[in-house]
Amino acid sequence: MWKLRIAIVAAVASVFMAPIAARATAVPVVTQFGFTGVCSDCIGVGIGTLTLQDYTLGTNLVAGNFVRFQYDSNLYHANFSVIDAIAGQLPTNLPGPAFVQMLWAGREFSSDTTVLDAVG
Repeated sequence: MWKLRIAIVAAVASVFMAPIAARATAVPVVTQFGFTGVCSDCIGVGIGTLTLQDYTLGTNLVAGNFVRFQYDSNLYHANFSVIDAIAGQLPTNLPGPAFVQMLWAGREFSSDTTVLDAVG
């Protein structure tokens, strides 16, 4: 009788504990990607760092991937962690050209530029 009770308790515990264990092990993978390119609205080169979580190279970017974007040029400096929209994808072979578009607070960042590499 004890074996049956232990088996039932173990089965019930595994049913209720499995979702908790799955949530506890789901740690996001965060990667930073460096961009550089000739500005279309500034002088010289713009440099940016895009931080993404759980992103697979070669797939479409979605809002859930976005963590932060930092950008510097002679005209504009940005550092934001909230966006209205993101589109594009990063190539599977880095460094390489990439198109990424982000909209936030009435501003837009578009790149037809080179993704240098994962930087973090």
